[in-house]
Amino acid sequence: MNHTASVSYSCSQAQHSIVTPVKGPSRSSVLDRVGTPDKAGLEKSLSIIKLVHACPEEVTHQASLDLLVQLYSACLDAHLFPNLTTELYFITQLLTVQGSEESEFEDGSVSGDIEDINYFKTVHNAVYFAVRILDGQFPLVRQLDRPTLRLLSENERVAEFSPDLHTKLKNAFEAAIDRRNSSTPFTPFRSVSFQADTDNRKNFPSDRTFHLFKKQRDRFYEVLREWEAKKQTPGWNTELRLGDKIRGIVGNKTELANHLHLSRLFLSQLITTCKGAQRQWTKGDYENISSLMELRKMNPDKYLKLQDRFIRPFSCGGPCPPASFPGHQQFFHDFIVAAASPVFNQHLSNLLSSRIAELNDTDFGDAHTAFNKHQMTAEDHESECEAFANTLLMLQLLARFLGLIAFLPYQSPDPLPQNLLQDLAVVRSSMSLPLDLQKYAEDAVKRGRLALTIPWMVEFLALMDPVAPNIDFMRSLLQQLRRILNHSWHHLKVSGFSYSGLLVVTSLGWLFDQPCLPEGHFFAELPSTNKDAQLSFAFSSDSLDGLSLVTQEVFYSCCPYFGEMRYLLTEFSLGSRSKTTVRKLNLVTSDNFLPPPVKETKKDVQMELQENFFHLHPASLRRTVEFVSERTASNFIKYLRANSLPDSLAACVKEIGDLLTRMPSVHSSRAKEKAQQEIPLKAQNLCTGQRKKMLEAQKEFCYGRIAESLKLLLPEDHPESVIVTATAIACRIAKTKIQNWIHKNVTVGTALNFVFFY
Repeated sequence: MNHTASVSYSCSQAQHSIVTPVKGPSRSSVLDRVGTPDKAGLEKSLSIIKLVHACPEEVTHQASLDLLVQLYSACLDAHLFPNLTTELYFITQLLTVQGSEESEFEDGSVSGDIEDINYFKTVHNAVYFAVRILDGQFPLVRQLDRPTLRLLSENERVAEFSPDLHTKLKNAFEAAIDRRNSSTPFTPFRSVSFQADTDNRKNFPSDRTFHLFKKQRDRFYEVLREWEAKKQTPGWNTELRLGDKIRGIVGNKTELANHLHLSRLFLSQLITTCKGAQRQWTKGDYENISSLMELRKMNPDKYLKLQDRFIRPFSCGGPCPPASFPGHQQFFHDFIVAAASPVFNQHLSNLLSSRIAELNDTDFGDAHTAFNKHQMTAEDHESECEAFANTLLMLQLLARFLGLIAFLPYQSPDPLPQNLLQDLAVVRSSMSLPLDLQKYAEDAVKRGRLALTIPWMVEFLALMDPVAPNIDFMRSLLQQLRRILNHSWHHLKVSGFSYSGLLVVTSLGWLFDQPCLPEGHFFAELPSTNKDAQLSFAFSSDSLDGLSLVTQEVFYSCCPYFGEMRYLLTEFSLGSRSKTTVRKLNLVTSDNFLPPPVKETKKDVQMELQENFFHLHPASLRRTVEFVSERTASNFIKYLRANSLPDSLAACVKEIGDLLTRMPSVHSSRAKEKAQQEIPLKAQNLCTGQRKKMLEAQKEFCYGRIAESLKLLLPEDHPESVIVTATAIACRIAKTKIQNWIHKNVTVGTALNFVFFY
C-alpha cells in the first residue's frame, strides 16, 4: 500500500469510527446507521451517558499513529488534497470529537490483518492525531483569526496532549491583532438616483421609448419592494409570485434603447444594494449589537456570562459550501432566472464583462513604488488596502452574476443522457466564454496579480454546468489553474504564509472541491506540456502579490468558509463546560413554535418611500420641503396659542364652573369626593375634543399654504407629480410637529391649572 492510499484508508477509518456523529456535512457516516429506536433503545437514549475524557496515557498504537501523522503531513505539504479548508475542518473534527464510555467497547474485536485495525477507534487516538497535525502545520495555524486562536489556546485537549503547542498558540493569540469586522451599518433600501446625463429624453430615439423606460423603471422598483416586503413569508416563491411582472418588464417587444437602459439600471441597482455585503444584517441586528455594547461597558461580568451562554459563530454551510447568492443577491438571481430573456441577458453580460475588465486592470503601480521606497505612510497603506478590498469584492460580485448568465442556458434539474451530453460538449467546443479566462490567468501570473484575478475567476467558474469541465478549452483552463495552485502553495510554504497567497490557494481549493467538477478531477494527472515553462511567476516585492494588500478581513470576506473551524471549536468549548456527562434528548421541532415573521409597519414603508423620493431628486428639494413644513407648523402653533387655545381653556373653565354650580354643597365630604372624580373626567373629555378640533383645523391651514409655497420656491421645470408628492410629504412632516406640540401642551394638567388659577 502506497503512502497516499494508507492515509486515505486510515482517515476513512477515523471518519467511520468516532462514536459521536461527525459535524461536517460531507464527512458524516454514523448518521447513516441511525434507525427508529425500539422501546429499550428509547429508554437508553433518555438516560445520562458519561462522556470520555481524552487522555494521552490512553492512546494506543502510538507508533502507527506517528507514521500516519508523517504521511498525512507529507500529503498536506505537497498539497495532494484538493481543498485545504476541508482538511483543516476534518482535523478540527478529530480534535473536538465526543465519545461515550459504552462506545469504547463496541466492535472491539479486530482481525489479524493490519489493514483491518481501526487506529481511530478511541477518542484518545483521534485527539492525539489531530494535535500532532496541528503542531506540524503551525505556520499555517497561526494565520487563523484571533477568536479561533483563542479557542485553540484555551482547548484543554491541546494543553494536555501538547504543552508546547499550547504555549505557541497562546503566544500567537497574544501577538494577533484584534481586528474588527468593518461591516457597513444598516441603511434603508435605496434605489439608484436618476442619471440626468444618460437617462434623459436625448438618450432615447423617441418619446414612446422614453416613457416606456420610465414605466419599466417604476415596475422594476415595484417588484423589488414587493420582494423585500414578502421574502420572509413561508412558501414565498419569486417565480410564482412575481414571474409575470418580471417578464412584462423585459418583454420581447422592448426596443434596443430600452434594453440598454434597463440592463444599466439593473447593474447599478445590483452594485448599490449588494456591494460588499457578505452577510445581510437587519435593523434589529444592529439595535441588539448596540445594546450588547452598552452592556459590555456597564457590566462586563454579565456580558461575559451572556457571551458564554448564547454566542454562536455564524456558519456559512460547512467547509465547502456550494456557490450561492446570499441576501439581496437572491432577488437579482431570481429576476434573471424568471425573466428568461436572452436579449436582456446578452446586454447585461456585455456590461458585466466590460466592468470586470476595467476593474481587473486597476493600477496600483504608483502606490507600489512609494511603498517599496519606504515613502508610504501607514495611512496611505491602509487606504491602498481599502481600495484593493473594494475592487476585489466588486469583482467577485460581478463575476458571480456573469457566471450565472453564461452557464444558465445549460443548467438542467434532471441529468441528460450520455450521448446528448457528448453532442452538447462538441457543439460548445467551438463557442467562447464572455471573457478569455485563460488569457487573464496568464496575465495575472506574469504581472504578479493572482490575488486580484483568481478570486473572481473562481466565483465565475463555480457556476459551471456539469458539461463545461469536459469542453477542451475549459479542461485546459482548469489544468492551468491546478498548476497555479501548485506553484502558489509551494511559494507559500517557502516564503512564509501571507494572506495574498493563502487567498489564492484557498479559493482554488474551494473551486476544485465543488460538485460541478467531475469526481476525481483534481487527482487526474496533468499532461506533460510546456505549460509549466510558460508560467513564469512574478512573486516579487514589486508585484501586487508581493505587497500586503490582502488583510485578514479581506481574506475572511472572500473565503468565509475558512472560519468554520471556529464554529466547531465554539461548540466544543460550550459543551465541555458541562463536566463529563450529557443528557441525550430527542428534540422535535414544529412550525407552530416558530416566531411569526417580523412585518414591516406602514410607517417604516412610508419612511423608506420618502427616502427614495428624495434620493431620486436634488438635495435642494429636501431642504425646501423641510423648510416649508417647519415654518408652516410654527405659524399654525402661533395661531393656536393666540386664538384656539385661549378659547378652549375658557370653555373648560365655563364647563367646570357650571358643574360646580349644579352641586348642592361643596363642603360635604361626599360632594368633594364627587367633584374630585368628575372634574378631571370633564377636563379629559374637553381636552380630547379640543385636540380633534385642532388637528382638523391644521389640515385646512397647512395644505393650502404648503402647496402655494412649494410652487413658488421650487423650479418651474419640476413635473406636477413631483410637486404633489413633495406637498404631501411636507404636510405629513408639519402634521407630525403639530401633533407633538398638541399632545405636550393641550393636557388635562394644563386645563386644571388654568381652571383653579381662575
